[in-house]
Amino acid sequence: MGKKQYHHHDLFDRLVILMKVGAPGDTAKYLAEILEAMTFPDHVHLMDDDQENLSTLIQFLYDHQQSPSANTLCNRLSKAGQSFAQELYLKNNK
Repeated sequence: MGKKQYHHHDLFDRLVILMKVGAPGDTAKYLAEILEAMTFPDHVHLMDDDQENLSTLIQFLYDHQQSPSANTLCNRLSKAGQSFAQELYLKNNK
C-alpha cells in the first residue's frame, strides 16, 4: 500500500506570500492561528514544496515571537513523521 500524499501547495504558497505582507508581528500571529487550525493525519507525507513552505512559515513564527505555536506545529508534524519539523524545533530551542 502506497503512502498517501497531502498536497497543500496552493494554501502554503499563499501563506508564504501573506508572510511577506504587513507588520511581521501581526502577520505571525495570524499565520500561527491558521496553521494551528490545520489538521494532519497520524502519518502524513508532504510534497517537497509543501515541506519547504511549511518550514519557512514555521521559522517565521519562531522569528516573530510565536514560539509556542511553532513548537506545537513542530510537535504535531514530528508525530506525523515529518523529520524537518524536529530539526526546526531543535534549531530554535537550544
